[in-house]
Amino acid sequence: MLNQLEAQIREADHQISGITAAELMRKTFPEPRWAVPNILTEGVNILAGKPKKGKSILALNLGISIPSGGLALGQIPVEKGAAIILALEDTERRLQGRLRQMLCGERAPASLHLFTHWPRMDAGGLELLEAKIQEIPDVRFVVIDTLQKFRKPMRNNGNLYSEDYEAVAQIKDIADRLGVCILLIHHLRKAQADDPFDTLSGSLGLTGGADGILVMENSKGNTILHVTGRDVEEAEYAIELDRQMLTWRLLGERSEVKTTSEQQLVYNTIKEASEALSPKEIADISGVKIGTVKKILSRFVSDQSIHRTTYGRYTIGEMI
Repeated sequence: MLNQLEAQIREADHQISGITAAELMRKTFPEPRWAVPNILTEGVNILAGKPKKGKSILALNLGISIPSGGLALGQIPVEKGAAIILALEDTERRLQGRLRQMLCGERAPASLHLFTHWPRMDAGGLELLEAKIQEIPDVRFVVIDTLQKFRKPMRNNGNLYSEDYEAVAQIKDIADRLGVCILLIHHLRKAQADDPFDTLSGSLGLTGGADGILVMENSKGNTILHVTGRDVEEAEYAIELDRQMLTWRLLGERSEVKTTSEQQLVYNTIKEASEALSPKEIADISGVKIGTVKKILSRFVSDQSIHRTTYGRYTIGEMI
């Protein structure tokens, strides 16, 4: 019994790695590899949204942008690299139709690899994924659509948090060791919450195990992409789906994107001005009627998009 215990301790010693604070501070580390700068970094990320709201379309958009070294969301330059998409809720026919619509006659990237069938992670799927990433040169981006189709089935008497966390942790281990971004497509629960990141279906084990979380949400006529993560600054972006090209594009930060063209004109007029403007000056420059301008200004002041000065003029900056 003692010999067995000693053997276990020796084995544990081989698995323990420590470092002093002074040694750690002398080390240099490479910057995280971004799949999409400021939005998707290497590691495990979760993209969640309600069913049929465009999550898979966004993932496929990125699966085209990254292999071509183009622009993600029509705005963000990305570094070129191969991509793998496990489209486990799609058929080859549907993927072909979507690709044809997105590519608009351009050649399909040969370094985008698509799979509509894949074993679950507890049936060899995890090991197969690692082997495939290593087999394909320069993989930077992997999509698992959906996590529910890939993870092992939940046990009836299992601990939900533990099983959620373990599922993400096992995938994260591959992402970290191979230095790739793995994006897990997931759903939102029906119940609402003040914090959009609290609306993911499942337990906090999912968000606790992931490096980054993205949530797609409809709000006042816009689709908002909420982003947060360990190496990502929390942000909210307004995005829009071009249904003809089946492509999501970035409109800007949520605070700078308004729900109507008139609101956008008024906001842009104030933003681009070198000094605070009066309602009449805003109307003259933007071409929006003075009565409409005043209503829009009142709304913008209420949501703190702009500030009213003590002289009845309006600016983007702090009150003066």
